[in-house]
Amino acid sequence: MITIASRAELEQLLADDVPYGDLTTDALALGPVSGAMVFTARDRMVLALVEDAACIIEWTAAMSSCSRRLDRCLMPVRRS
Repeated sequence: MITIASRAELEQLLADDVPYGDLTTDALALGPVSGAMVFTARDRMVLALVEDAACIIEWTAAMSSCSRRLDRCLMPVRRS
């Protein structure tokens, strides 16, 4: 998978975040169970670095896929 950030940069981001754990996971006492993450937007937005996020997710042996619903397709950003 092609990413914007280098593998070293992504690993550093992960290393900076992981030692602190996840409060939501701890509070819900989920433990090692299967689950799914779905990210949605309420309003128009600029989507960036999806491949980088998917790469980090796949390092955990999880599967990732990116898709978009055609009925909610966002307008491309025009640069001036």
